[in-house]
Amino acid sequence: MEGLSQDNQSRPNVCWCHRQVLYKEGEELKKQIGAVAYVECSAKTQQNVKAVFDAAIKVVLRPPKLKKQKIRYKSYELQKALEKTSMANKTVIITIVNKAYVEPHENEHPTMFDLFLEGFWAGEETKPLVNHLLVVSMDKAAHERCEFRRLNCYRLAEDGGSGDDLAGEKVYMTDGFIEMMWKRTLFLLDVLKRGYNFIFTDTDVLWLRNPFTRLSNNETLDLQISTDVFNGNSSSEKNLINTGFYFIRSNKKTISLFEKKMVRQGKKHNGLKKNKMSLVNLVRNGVLAKIDINTRFLDTLYFNGFCKDNRDVRQVATVHANRMSFQVS
Repeated sequence: MEGLSQDNQSRPNVCWCHRQVLYKEGEELKKQIGAVAYVECSAKTQQNVKAVFDAAIKVVLRPPKLKKQKIRYKSYELQKALEKTSMANKTVIITIVNKAYVEPHENEHPTMFDLFLEGFWAGEETKPLVNHLLVVSMDKAAHERCEFRRLNCYRLAEDGGSGDDLAGEKVYMTDGFIEMMWKRTLFLLDVLKRGYNFIFTDTDVLWLRNPFTRLSNNETLDLQISTDVFNGNSSSEKNLINTGFYFIRSNKKTISLFEKKMVRQGKKHNGLKKNKMSLVNLVRNGVLAKIDINTRFLDTLYFNGFCKDNRDVRQVATVHANRMSFQVS
């Protein structure tokens, strides 16, 4: 970092539009921006000009070993993204992607992310919902692809670089998968604390129709969640849930669900691996009813489950797209 016009420091009668910078202020700024040197010089008198070039050459020939710094995304960046994306009732649609979702597998196109977006472009009454979709990326490649598609993007990775530790495919319940799920849970908790309702959707869930037409507007419902097997009772906790698609409202109960039950219980049991996907276990163990989470379990006729046949494709709003099979009468 270079301080110019050093000769004017000895000319107190010079009129300045801006006050002169003191040497100690320059040193302080050097520390703040992480510069390796601060040199004041004067082109007029040539004082310290050589020292500037010497310092620059030294940095090139012998670059300092800088500590790897984590990127800490400031609170206002997420807040700005949520405000831009949300509907009038403070509802957003959230999906989380990494490099494995946005790049082709073995050069096969389209990518999973492309298929996911195609549902919004081609589905019934789904195209306007793109404006309310927040794509949360775990690494640099995913974030760049999101920005290339001109979507609402937010980068979650905090490793100070490309985020390659979270970039590849994460096999179910491996350490990498667990870490990604843990960061996802903490992020979604942050969204709830900011007062935003959200639909969370995996990118392998294909949107064929606007799902809001099949979701209840009843504000007393805290959670509406998809199922793999629907037993016909939308209030029964015996339904086998699928956490790939759910709509949750922000309130004290749902924040408590994420914070006290999912996050704290996950820490107590050494993360999600021993806890076996917290939300699934919370339903299975009857915890939602105990903390008065008013839950609606979604009918697979409208929100098709994983690898399940469907009676009528004309009724389906979303489907787990790994495998689709329909019966049309």
